Amino acid sequence: MTLMSYFKIFTLSFCFSLLFIALFIGFAFDSRSTLNQTYEHFASQQYDEARHHLLHGDHPISLADFYLYEGYITREKLGVEKSQPYFLEALQHPANKRSNTAFELSLNLALNAFLQKDTETLQQALDQCLLYTNADHPWFLFFKGNYFYLLKDYPQALTHWQASQSRPWLSKWMEASFQRHLPEDKVRLDCLYAQIELGQLEEARQALKEMLFTSSAATKHDANLLLALSYRKEAETLLPPARPFAFQKAAGYLQLLPEYNVYYIQEKSSLAHSFKEQLLQEIEGSTFINLPLYLQTLEKMQASTQLEEISKRFAQRFTEMTLTGNIEEASQFIQGIADHLHEGNFNQLLASQLTASMQEAIKKGRLHYWKEGWILSQKLLSSDSSCLPTLINALTSKILRLIEDNPEIFKEIYSYLDLWQALEKRAFQRYTLARQLLQKAECLWSLKNEPQKAINLIKLATSLPFEEELKEFQQDIERAVIKIYRQAVLQDNIHQFAFIQQAVQQFNFNSLPVLEAAEIANQIADAQYLYKKKQFTLAADKALGVLKVTPCNQAARRIAVLAAYQEGKYFEVVEHAKHLNSLDFSILEPLAVSMLITGEKEGASFLRLLSDHQPLSDDNKLRLGLGYLLVSQPEPGIGWLSQIQRAKNDGFHDEVLLGFYIAAFQKQDWLQVINLYSQLAPSRQQIPAVQGMIIQSYLAQDQREQAEEIFATFLKHSPFNFLEERGSTAYNILKKHLYSFNAYDFAARYFLYVEKDLAQALSYFREVKNPLPDLLLERAQLAYTLKNYPESVKDLHEALQNAQGSPREKALLLLGQIYFEIGLYPDSVSSFKELFALNCRQDLSVHRLYGQALTLLGRPDLASIHFRHFEIDHLASFSTPQNFGIDLKENRSFHKRPQLLEHQLQLYPQSISLQLLSAKELVFCFNYSADSCDNRSEKLLLAHEILKKINEKHSYLPEAWYLQGQVLTHLKLNRSAKQAFSKAIDLNPYYVEAYKQLAIINKTEKDFGSALYHLRQILQITPHDEEAWRSLACIEEEQNHLSDAIQAWSKALKLQPLHPLYLLKLAHLSFNLHAIEWSEKA
Repeated sequence: MTLMSYFKIFTLSFCFSLLFIALFIGFAFDSRSTLNQTYEHFASQQYDEARHHLLHGDHPISLADFYLYEGYITREKLGVEKSQPYFLEALQHPANKRSNTAFELSLNLALNAFLQKDTETLQQALDQCLLYTNADHPWFLFFKGNYFYLLKDYPQALTHWQASQSRPWLSKWMEASFQRHLPEDKVRLDCLYAQIELGQLEEARQALKEMLFTSSAATKHDANLLLALSYRKEAETLLPPARPFAFQKAAGYLQLLPEYNVYYIQEKSSLAHSFKEQLLQEIEGSTFINLPLYLQTLEKMQASTQLEEISKRFAQRFTEMTLTGNIEEASQFIQGIADHLHEGNFNQLLASQLTASMQEAIKKGRLHYWKEGWILSQKLLSSDSSCLPTLINALTSKILRLIEDNPEIFKEIYSYLDLWQALEKRAFQRYTLARQLLQKAECLWSLKNEPQKAINLIKLATSLPFEEELKEFQQDIERAVIKIYRQAVLQDNIHQFAFIQQAVQQFNFNSLPVLEAAEIANQIADAQYLYKKKQFTLAADKALGVLKVTPCNQAARRIAVLAAYQEGKYFEVVEHAKHLNSLDFSILEPLAVSMLITGEKEGASFLRLLSDHQPLSDDNKLRLGLGYLLVSQPEPGIGWLSQIQRAKNDGFHDEVLLGFYIAAFQKQDWLQVINLYSQLAPSRQQIPAVQGMIIQSYLAQDQREQAEEIFATFLKHSPFNFLEERGSTAYNILKKHLYSFNAYDFAARYFLYVEKDLAQALSYFREVKNPLPDLLLERAQLAYTLKNYPESVKDLHEALQNAQGSPREKALLLLGQIYFEIGLYPDSVSSFKELFALNCRQDLSVHRLYGQALTLLGRPDLASIHFRHFEIDHLASFSTPQNFGIDLKENRSFHKRPQLLEHQLQLYPQSISLQLLSAKELVFCFNYSADSCDNRSEKLLLAHEILKKINEKHSYLPEAWYLQGQVLTHLKLNRSAKQAFSKAIDLNPYYVEAYKQLAIINKTEKDFGSALYHLRQILQITPHDEEAWRSLACIEEEQNHLSDAIQAWSKALKLQPLHPLYLLKLAHLSFNLHAIEWSEKA
């Protein structure tokens, strides 16, 4: 082959090579141009076009790059979460494990995790990064800082961010995407936020203020928000008096923010809470000047929850002041709010909450001072037209419900009506309520047969209408009474006439057909008819009803005499006969018998006068014989019964025999009683009263077995069958008296005195219905002997409701002893005080017990005064009482204490001591409970209500005043609290805790002179009180009295050697004191 041939071959090969290279370069340039176009669309936020070019373009890129770019586009278009699968897929296909693509993918995963605030995923992404780079790479340090930022570990975050200042971009795609999600201003703001959280406030503020001049509008809003946060942070480090300035600055910056802001949304709840707490703190300190600014800030933040809580607390605070009687403070509080409150949504919220508070007070019956409270609240409620009708309706419903449930509590109803009248000024509504009360009164009178309560309620209703409507209401009352009168006539209810007459006189009716002669005549005719039909009780009722209306009616009086005689009411016969103008034979015989039985001197002369005209009938002789037995005069009774026996009237044989039996018992002729018992008819032998007589007779004769035999069947026979027996009128009268014999009382005494079984005796005593005071006292004494204190106290309180004279003294003495034994000393003192008021001449032991109770109560001064007054040696030693009272020791469960206290209150419901303990428990729950503010305030108000009642009735109890002071202190009502603590000290000059509380209040109010005085009083009483020395030293130091402070700290150190605080204080003060001395010398 020639040279030319080789040259041609070489030339062709070279041309083909050039052509191939040109084709390859052209193809590569075309591919790169397409990828650039994809990026351009991406950078221009044309994500659909970018994705179209990426999917359909001919790109010489790896799968890792493809999924990486797909992830970038998807994150911008669809969000972080949608892009995550693409980045994870790309990570599965990198050609080189140490390539930039793999590192860039890991950084994108870290960015996604940071944007989603997912610390766990972020940590995983950082671990992935370490596969492709070192731990000191700027991007790794940057995201590590972000990781600590999410964990709120701000020192670590700042350290890592400061080490990652120069962060190289791994691709232009990364640069475009990362700058969109992590712009430099955002990174800087995060850094400044971390500085603020760390307290680097001045440095952060300086940077933020610079950003206000150089950054975009959105960044400026963020900067303003962070400036507000910095002042909020500063406020946390300041003492309460210095905080308002910081909050004012924070509020000023917050006013510049739009409603939508990233940091604002993040911090809104926290900021709103801080402003709420600061506002409440300032208001409770009676500072109202910042109220408009804070409310405006919260309203701009749309912090509806916080605004509602503030309005609720305002209403609650006003309620606390009102219900505790601090009207002056309540007035200042309302005036302060009214002077600084501008028109806005908060006004409506506050009015609504005040209305709700008053409704709750009405519901719970807490009306103390609410009339004054309503007048004060008008300054805030005048803008709300709905609150007044709401409160009036609540009061109206409560008043009507009270009358429906318990019409006797007129005092409580009056307090509600008093408040209602203060609220309701509309004439028609006042007249309407008066009509409603009149309808309730009609119901009480007609349906419940309680006319006196109805009259009292009508009288109450007359105070409601204004003068113009009162005349019409008087006519309404008159119509109602006429209606009641007509119903009484139709129902033949003569007893109502007296009350109707009372209503006529009380309400000054001009004319009312109550006293019509025809109606009176009808009632008398009915009474006469009933008497002839031997319905003596009904006849007497008719006659007495007429006499209540017309006391001088002779016909009614005659029926009353005769009916009383037929029922054996001999004293009533004599009394009614005194009002008769003339006496005929039909009246003389009953009168003579009644006068003889009742012991009237004229009875014998009347009887002789009757005997001259006509001999006395056997029926009247039997009446006399049995009648004398009713008044325990057996001798004359036997005389009359003997006359019947001699006449051999077989019809009266059994009745006369029973009379002899009873007379023998009254004469204590026990053998005669035993003899006659066997002669009685079996039906009469089963009468409980008759069995009781024979049992006592057997016992008197020492025939115990026979007595026990009778007693075994004693309670088995019902007395009702006995009443069904027929007999003479005199015998039927005797039966009623025998029936009044109480078998349970007799059985109780049998067990008490014969069987000596005290428990069984007490059980039978409890079966006695409607016991009299003497029986209650006896039952209480027996229960006391058996150590059944709750039962004894219950009976004694019931007895004291009606007992007078000696029984009352005995009841008070026993009550005082019981309360002393169970450790309820305030109740013991109260009982003894009432006892000495009735009769101070008591046994010496009683006086000593009273003195001991006073001493244990904390009133040895009163004990000494009492002993000196009665010239008793008060130096004698006291015995330690047995404590069977309530035990609420510290080791008891917090949850079990209220149940235990409630149980004790059920046993001793009227105990002052337990009421004090209830108040103390409520204060304890306030201190240690995690309940809401509402519940805790409710506990304090309930405790104050209990203590107020105790102090009104028993003002000599220092502990009650001390507890009231504690309650008022917790309610931040210091003026009243100081008065209560001072009262406790007046009652007990050695009350150390009261002095301490006064010192604390004085220190809070910056009244250091009074605080020092009270602390020195404590140290005079208890020189070794470490807490008092420490408090004294702190105040002396605060007053810059260095020598006195050193002396006080030294005293505290002696009581608590090597105490580090005391040692440091002494060293510091000693150095300062010597420094001053050296300075003066110089």
